[in-house]
Amino acid sequence: ATFPTYESVCEFIPEDEQWPLPSDDVLRNEDFTVWNHHFFGKEGGNAGPVDYKNSVNNRYGESASLEEFCEKAQLLNIEDSKGMYEAWNDKMWNDASGLLIWMSNPAYPAFVWQTYDYYYDFTGTYWGVKKACEHLHIQWNSLTNSVKVLNTGGADLQSATAIATMYDINGNEVTACRKQSTVTVPSAAAVEAFKLDLGAASSVASPIRFIRLTLTDASGETLSNNFYWTNIDEKYNYRALQNMPEAQVRVEVSDKSRLGEGIVQLTLSNESPCV
Repeated sequence: ATFPTYESVCEFIPEDEQWPLPSDDVLRNEDFTVWNHHFFGKEGGNAGPVDYKNSVNNRYGESASLEEFCEKAQLLNIEDSKGMYEAWNDKMWNDASGLLIWMSNPAYPAFVWQTYDYYYDFTGTYWGVKKACEHLHIQWNSLTNSVKVLNTGGADLQSATAIATMYDINGNEVTACRKQSTVTVPSAAAVEAFKLDLGAASSVASPIRFIRLTLTDASGETLSNNFYWTNIDEKYNYRALQNMPEAQVRVEVSDKSRLGEGIVQLTLSNESPCV
């Protein structure tokens, strides 16, 4: 199952059918619903629409509108799809040489099998898969806390630096969890850089953690970065994220020289304070 963005769902689900979502019983048993006709119901088969809906609600909290649900669904799409590819990365040449999904986009507006949807809008799945498939990639295994560097390119990676930085829900760094090491990764290989110690952060009030991974070359240029959210007390419970204050983001047009081509350059500044 893969929910498209809110704008796309509004293109093919009639307004009077959009909210609330069908009940679990309707999803399991009803044939003649507009949702089922688009594979969010019995026709979804092993996509598990009931499990998908409950995963969004349980991980990120119940939604008050279709727009809110679709936004939260994109977080689940990113998390699950990136994890699916990174799981195979982690086992490179040890029971795994790659991963191919059934299809990348649907030929009909639907809620299954899409990295980009029928209207060519990217879902969270697209961004998760794109990140996981970088030729030079740094990633975290949430089961073992291992951080590995992947090299699926044609040249060896020499003397790169892997860095892990952890933050609490207020954006403050949890310095006890910071890790750094130098790694050399042959072509078509995965090398462990270090293991994270999430237990070192147990004294911080909120159990929500943000993990930022960075891989740089010998000159300090960024080769890869990655970002995760986790709960060190209750796995998959991210409901506290919906109580975070809105970011204070300033947007400025910094270059209009190509405005005639429909292209402008924007500068985004996050002016939110850490609290």
